[in-house]
Amino acid sequence: GQLAVFSREDADALLAKVATALRPGGRACVELLDQERIDKKQSTWWYTDDSGLWGEAPFLHLGERQWDAEAAMSLERFYVIHLETGVFDEVLLCDQSYAAQDMVAKMERAGFAGADVYPAWDGLALKDAQEWVVFVASKGEHA
Repeated sequence: GQLAVFSREDADALLAKVATALRPGGRACVELLDQERIDKKQSTWWYTDDSGLWGEAPFLHLGERQWDAEAAMSLERFYVIHLETGVFDEVLLCDQSYAAQDMVAKMERAGFAGADVYPAWDGLALKDAQEWVVFVASKGEHA
């Protein structure tokens, strides 16, 4: 789902580079959160821990999420205070969301011959499969 952290323009450029780099008949797989299942509620939270994503020393994590319906994008802001040093970090994460037909069109504009869409990982027994849509884009045989 990390294609979603790029701006729409950067995602276009990245997909075009992938399409160019593939041999004829090659495929690229992209996993994105299902736009219909994305958490669109505004929320805030906090927690402390002795180690984890933010380091191997105690920290306080403060977070907030906002949904921008017009941009079809979530914005998450993480504030982390490292408790042993007092160092303060701010991390901003924007996730674009795409309707399936929009992503297929984006892939075709990037140079792929087409893309197959697999909602919920096409039924694979994965814990959170329902949250995802997988796109397998193919480069034409004569590209």
